[in-house]
Amino acid sequence: MTDKPTVAVIGLGGNIGPHALNALTSDTFRGNYKLPIRALTRDPSKQPSNPHVEYYNSNDLETALKGVDVCVDLTGVDVDSTPTIDAAAKAGVKTFIPSDYSADHALHSWNMPMQRPLKAAEHAEKSGMKAIRLLCGAFAEYLLDQPEYWNISIKDRTYNRIEGSERKLSISFLADIGKVIASVVSIAPEKLPSTIRFYSDRMSFDDLAAYCEKKHDIKLKVVNSIPWDQIKTEAEAANAQSDGHLSLTDGSFAGFVTILKALFTSPTHRDVVDFMNNNQNDLVNPNLFNWTKVDL
Repeated sequence: MTDKPTVAVIGLGGNIGPHALNALTSDTFRGNYKLPIRALTRDPSKQPSNPHVEYYNSNDLETALKGVDVCVDLTGVDVDSTPTIDAAAKAGVKTFIPSDYSADHALHSWNMPMQRPLKAAEHAEKSGMKAIRLLCGAFAEYLLDQPEYWNISIKDRTYNRIEGSERKLSISFLADIGKVIASVVSIAPEKLPSTIRFYSDRMSFDDLAAYCEKKHDIKLKVVNSIPWDQIKTEAEAANAQSDGHLSLTDGSFAGFVTILKALFTSPTHRDVVDFMNNNQNDLVNPNLFNWTKVDL
């Protein structure tokens, strides 16, 4: 791409959508591609006016994607992206960014919802586009704002600690993910690897407990020490029961969280969740913005 690329984004209603649109239209990034940004949504009439954004109806994908160079998928991982990929390929889109934004789930065999973007990337490549997976570790907000998922009760002031909770994982704040997307779509695709790993900060479950103590001015009591092998066994059971169909929106969500706990505290294959030794932070953020850090 010698000219500034035309960028389309689909999936504005998700966690990342508003942050990506804010970054794409910010002073830092909007001069790097053709404006307006194309934003695909079910009902354009319900979207706020923005001089740097043109809204398209996502029910007519081919029209919305005609003339687009880069398509960014921000829909939920439970959403089938095949129609978007097929329409993008037919419209001549050159680069497709699947809705990944997670740990590197290509490196393990659990039945995770986040493995669906792997298939999306493969389909996009087979359709003639360059697929670029953006991996950010865990969403920082999911850890910091929902400690009850991770065995910490603010109400009871208790911490059910899993063996291995001192092990750190990569986390990314949603605003930073939006900025990385805005940065990546402005770089010529031939200069980009097919997988980009990045992160805002690193933290462990023990760090999360310390964060909660500081935030709520409390002292947590470790009421249970859970062997990692026990969590692994529970995760394997959830994996077997899922029959390959773990979802973020149905009754298998608890199993999904259990598998995440096993991955986050695992003594092996730390590169699945910790990108400290293998990341492209400097590529996507050559001093364009400051990474958000956890205040511990």
